[in-house]
Amino acid sequence: MIYEIELDEKKYKGKSILNIVENMKQDCIDAVITDFCITWYASKEDVMYAAAHYRDGVIPNESAIKATVDYTSYKAAQERALPKFKYYTQMMAELRKTLDKEIRPLMNH
Repeated sequence: MIYEIELDEKKYKGKSILNIVENMKQDCIDAVITDFCITWYASKEDVMYAAAHYRDGVIPNESAIKATVDYTSYKAAQERALPKFKYYTQMMAELRKTLDKEIRPLMNH
């Protein structure tokens, strides 16, 4: 991150380093959530909500995420798709892992 700022000093000159870092963190969160949603055919809006409100291993809108995923598209895109019941279990496990390891360290709570 600092390397990026040093490469393009003019772009960042006169700007708050805290704002720059916060924007970079938000861009990273967005990229991680987007990748997750592409992989699992999940609603970005629902997964973003989960990321913002995730506490103590509890995904607050787990049922909404399960209701809005597109299993049909997932299955059509996979050579060896998981059966539907395993898909939901695996997707939620991956979401928890993503939230714990990649998103939570970037959040300000």
